[in-house]
Amino acid sequence: KNIFLIISLGWDKKIKSNIINKNKFKIINCHSGILPMYKGLALYRHCWAHFENEFGVTIHFIDKKIDNGKIIYIKKFKVSFFDSPKKILIKASEITYIALIKSIKKLDNNYKGKKQKKGRYFLGNITFNTMIKYRIYNFFSKISGNKKKYLPFKRI
Repeated sequence: KNIFLIISLGWDKKIKSNIINKNKFKIINCHSGILPMYKGLALYRHCWAHFENEFGVTIHFIDKKIDNGKIIYIKKFKVSFFDSPKKILIKASEITYIALIKSIKKLDNNYKGKKQKKGRYFLGNITFNTMIKYRIYNFFSKISGNKKKYLPFKRI
């Protein structure tokens, strides 16, 4: 009865609409990825495979669509050539608490969040072989000066 905030962290299930629709409390998600361009699961793998220079964590309100709610706070970090997918995940995990604390402070000041623009949704179950294939393509694309990346995703 006295719940005012629900925090989702590492939860890979969709929260049911009847819980989202209750106006008694806020529900936020700690998302490993920079929204709106990185929606989905296991995004640290896609970050590595797509040869990104930065990654981060987004704290956002949960709504009926996956990774679509208003953004409360984004914390980014640099990704180096030598960072492994696991290291990217660890970095994201380490900065999540900073983003969460800053988000809660914003919520205490009645912050309503910023609406997202269109983004990309990546399937989380990328295989090791697929990750390597994307990484090699994007590496040679980058060193040859080609701006086009190999980014299989669906635009939402």
